[in-house]
This record gives sequence, C-alpha cells and structure tokens, in this order.
Amino acid sequence: MAQLTNQPCPGDWSFNGDDWDQRHSDQFAQLQNEAAKINPSKSLVGALVSFPWADGSAIYRVSKDKPLTLQHVPVHDAWQVPYTQIRGMRRADIVAMVVGDRKLADKAGTVGILGVIHPLVQNRRSIGNSSLPVVLLMALRSAEMTGIIREGVR
Repeated sequence: MAQLTNQPCPGDWSFNGDDWDQRHSDQFAQLQNEAAKINPSKSLVGALVSFPWADGSAIYRVSKDKPLTLQHVPVHDAWQVPYTQIRGMRRADIVAMVVGDRKLADKAGTVGILGVIHPLVQNRRSIGNSSLPVVLLMALRSAEMTGIIREGVR
C-alpha cells in the first residue's frame, strides 16, 4: 500500500509574482519529461499519476519505490485527493496508470494523458471554463485501463 509524504514535490509552486502560471507550467513540463523516461517494470520513481478531482486533476509523483511513496505536485489549482485514496494504491495500480497513460499517448500523439489534461485545465478560460474535456479524457483513460477499450478498437 502506498504512503503519502508530507513534503510536496520539489520546486517553486508558490503563487508569488506575475509569472507563477508559466513557472508552474515549466516545472510540470520538466516533471512530465522525467516521467516519460522511467521504466515502470524496474522503478516507478518519477512517475506521475493523476486523479480527476473537482474541476481539474490532483497530480502526484512517485518519490520512493520501497515503501511506495507518493508526493503531491501542487501545480496550478493544487487539487489533492483524500489520503485514504492514496493509501489504497498498490504498485500494480500505479503501473497500470502509467502504462495506460503511455498507450493513450501513443494513440493521441501526446506526452501521456497528463499532457492532454494539463493544457486543457491550464487554458480552461479558452474552452469556456468547462471541465467536460477533462472528464471525457479521464473516462477514456479509465475505460482503457479497465479493458473496455481494447487495442485496435477505435
């Protein structure tokens, strides 16, 4: 079972200054690039996992393999899920999320589901402040992870 560290992901996630939005985006892009390089069959350290929450996503990063430990990534709205949801995660759950994100990325040509969701959440003003795209993408991800969407089915 996973643990949650009380230390957020390293970086300047403050809302200080006029450039906080760009700073958050740059730091998150760096985390995404690092996450794209990991091999989930060896180590999950650096993997990003996202949970639909409120009008966006709660994003966490794996900080340790043993014991499996997640840390909050307080990007933009900085949503968090209840600790009990994190505590219930197993290594296999995180691997499934990472693999599902990568499969969807291959189909969508993006940097994982987070690469699709994050720009939509960040630019929600341009889509009429609607969370529908986020909800649809999370539904697609869940469907793919649970096998509802199979390889080759469009």
